[in-house]
Amino acid sequence: MHRLTQAIIRSSLPPEQAIATRALAEAIVAANDPGDPAAPGTWPLWARLLPHLLALDPAAASGPGLRGLARDAARYLIVRGDHRGGHDLASGLYRQWGERLGPDNPDTRAAGNALGFALREMGETRAARELDEDTLARDRRVLGDDHPDTLASANNLAADLLGLGETQAARELDEDTLARYRRVLGDDHPDTLISANNLAVGLRGLGQTQAARELDEDTLARRRRVLGDDHPDTLMSASNLANSLRGLGEIRAARELDEDTLARRRRVLGDDHPNTLASASNLANDLLGLGETQAARELDEDTLARYRRVLGDDHPNTLISANNLAADLRELGETQAARELDEDTLARYRRVLGDDHPNTLISASNLAIDLRELGETEDRPG
Repeated sequence: MHRLTQAIIRSSLPPEQAIATRALAEAIVAANDPGDPAAPGTWPLWARLLPHLLALDPAAASGPGLRGLARDAARYLIVRGDHRGGHDLASGLYRQWGERLGPDNPDTRAAGNALGFALREMGETRAARELDEDTLARDRRVLGDDHPDTLASANNLAADLLGLGETQAARELDEDTLARYRRVLGDDHPDTLISANNLAVGLRGLGQTQAARELDEDTLARRRRVLGDDHPDTLMSASNLANSLRGLGEIRAARELDEDTLARRRRVLGDDHPNTLASASNLANDLLGLGETQAARELDEDTLARYRRVLGDDHPNTLISANNLAADLRELGETQAARELDEDTLARYRRVLGDDHPNTLISASNLAIDLRELGETEDRPG
């Protein structure tokens, strides 16, 4: 039904009947919950339901059923790759529920978690951290340290810390959260496995690559058994294990795993999904490490173009991709082109992440290598 027609019908109803009609509409939509928004099998159902949900203005929902559905819809949009759509929905829910229900209301806090997730995926990690710190503090006060919602908030904050380069703090929070998850929900619960995955990333960031590899292997095996081979979380673990293998010098094994993961992500998520692009970037790293530099360069060029289109020029993942392409160019002897790309990337890193972020320092080091190879060894900024 056209929205104008809906509005005319609503305006013609007596107040009591309008309230009853809306409650019925909310109940009907809520009863058609597609299920886990992170499971690709539910995505066609979410796509069909979403217009009906949005037509009801879920921020004004009177019952918890539709509010819960609206929160999950925001997460569906984010995991599907529509970060802006998920952000806009979650932002509206968080703001309006905070005003109407209060900041400590469980639906408000859950909307805050979804909004933090969107911000982090959009590269706005400082804003995500500020929001996630507030949500975690509220969860701890209202629910206690061991409630699953509190642990989910702790997971989110640790991811922010990792993205901001505060790797040791992220590792300590992830270790505590994982221990609590295992005690409260068990080793195989999907939320426990998210926590284990995140801890492995932190361990790798601290140079504890063998420990990360062992945790990645365990997490991947559990996710394959619990979620299936093609679930996005399973593919995340596969990608992370490949990173650990590459870090340990097992590049051929990493390549095989990255090729399989990229093929699955392309089929499940599509060619332009940020997670698919991460797999393409990882595979290009393998190719470079195996001496297949021209193939790495072609894949990195394609990946960088897609990242710029999908996430924008300044997103941290775009900048990682630019760094990788510059490394290919340098290896191929195109040092001046590498230098120009590294200069641009370093300037963006400094603006986006700050001078002291690990990725900024890596970028500065890469530019220094370019300058040295070009014979420009005088002191320069960075």
